[in-house]
Amino acid sequence: MEELKSTEFILSKINELKSQGYDRIHLPGGTSIDGSFYSGVILAKYDSITKDVYFLGVPYCSSFHLNGRSNHNKKIGEVASQAALRELFEETGIQTTPENLDLVLEKKIPDNRSRGTLGQFHFKYFYLVTKFMGNMFNFDGPNPIDGETAAPLWIPANLFVKTIFKGHLEAVNAAIEKLMNEDRQYAHALMNLV
Repeated sequence: MEELKSTEFILSKINELKSQGYDRIHLPGGTSIDGSFYSGVILAKYDSITKDVYFLGVPYCSSFHLNGRSNHNKKIGEVASQAALRELFEETGIQTTPENLDLVLEKKIPDNRSRGTLGQFHFKYFYLVTKFMGNMFNFDGPNPIDGETAAPLWIPANLFVKTIFKGHLEAVNAAIEKLMNEDRQYAHALMNLV
């Protein structure tokens, strides 16, 4: 698959994106408009030619929010799965159906963010998706829809987990465990990650 690039290409591309101001790799997803929950989407792809697994990462610029700009695409009244589907499309161009959202981690944590109040909780939902359609957005510079992300990258699993992606690893590990338990091809390809 042409979009599944080599490790060398991915590292070179990430260095280029860092020079443009993108500071980390982000799972497609985002926080609800009221701040009560976060929905993240973990996309996995198995390449039958190379026998490798790839995860989708989105180069993300945290200064988008630090500078006071807000994402006006968020919807009032969305449930976590609806937010996941919307954010997935807005940040990557990929679409899937609610039936293909597989909840792999649900977590309730105290809301200690600056806008949170004492005693409130923030919920995190992470969905695994292996069946999807559409084409990834391909552009230079910021995502024209939300501005905070650059074009997504398919990243080899080993590089994604051990080198590049540091946030929400608990969710990624839960997704890996599910893939290994339910699909022999994924299990063989992911053995070196556990």
